[in-house]
Amino acid sequence: MNNTIIAAGLLASSATTALAGGLDRSRTDVGLLFEEGNRLKFSYTLVAPGISGKFSPVFGPAAGTSTGDMAETFSSFSVGLKQELNDTWSIALLVDTPYGADASYHRGPYNGLQATWNSESVTFLGMYRFAERFSVYGGPRILRSRADITIPATLLGGAQYQGKIDNETDIGAVVGAAYEIPSIALRVALTYQTEIEHNFDSSERFVGTPLTLEGKTKVKLPQAVTLDFQSGVMADTLVFGSVRWSDWSTYDVRPDLFLGQTGQSVAAIEDDVWSFSLGVARRLNDSFSVFVRGGYEPSTGAVVSRLAPTDGRWSAGFGGTYTVGNAKWTAGLEYIDIGSAEDSTGTKFRGGDAVAAGVSVSFGF
Repeated sequence: MNNTIIAAGLLASSATTALAGGLDRSRTDVGLLFEEGNRLKFSYTLVAPGISGKFSPVFGPAAGTSTGDMAETFSSFSVGLKQELNDTWSIALLVDTPYGADASYHRGPYNGLQATWNSESVTFLGMYRFAERFSVYGGPRILRSRADITIPATLLGGAQYQGKIDNETDIGAVVGAAYEIPSIALRVALTYQTEIEHNFDSSERFVGTPLTLEGKTKVKLPQAVTLDFQSGVMADTLVFGSVRWSDWSTYDVRPDLFLGQTGQSVAAIEDDVWSFSLGVARRLNDSFSVFVRGGYEPSTGAVVSRLAPTDGRWSAGFGGTYTVGNAKWTAGLEYIDIGSAEDSTGTKFRGGDAVAAGVSVSFGF
């Protein structure tokens, strides 16, 4: 089946990750290993979310007033280079921005609460095809992360808190296996991504007080398992999708000074995250194909962090791929409905949504 359709499905599968549960913003594009020939690929996604809530009664006069939109527009990118060494071996270099957070409140008791998390990863993969239908792949994954947070005095009953964790780079791994039937474009791939633990250099202070601390803060970024699948169902038509589990319940940011003064974490996620997607791609001619897809992430009902006040989502999107010469251009647009959530104060977040636009171009050589 024409790889134009497959490329459309791959972009559709990755775009919605930009607003998935936890801090997920992109996924390592192991699908590049399965494209024909040598390829260089660039992808970019822009996400415009809108998330706001109503303050709970614990805030007295502010109860029922709006928190304002606390979610910042953000983008993510990825670059991939795949090289076929021979009929059985291929290698790939993948660069992406897997995790992120941008929270900024400007109203009421949360005014001044701000947090960012940024990361980049580099993954080196080798794939060995030991039979026509079976292959295995894997390699190291290098992750760099950093973050900062400001918590206003109104939420602490005292002084404003400022915390920062500096750039830290650590190594994990990606391993997987796949089964294929090329004649019907069938592929099922199971990928495991190991946990990565950062031991950040951190600095903390309560503004206007002598309470300051330079120390270390350990944070775990989760292990994950992803099952990707696709299959031709009729001439020029492909069904594709994925199931993913991420171990976000291990994520807990507990800097020593903040923990000692408040007995709390700066940020934590209570539950693991499951996400599902399903789509259909259709080739219209030798140059152009289109796709539609849907995504779902179930709500857990857990108390959420006010830095990421979302619980579940569903999404719907469409797009197309145009092939000219050795280049494939793919673009997609997606609407994401963000599930209702409640934070530890009882502040309720309702009616959140986002629009995501993605573009990808790859070149054969």
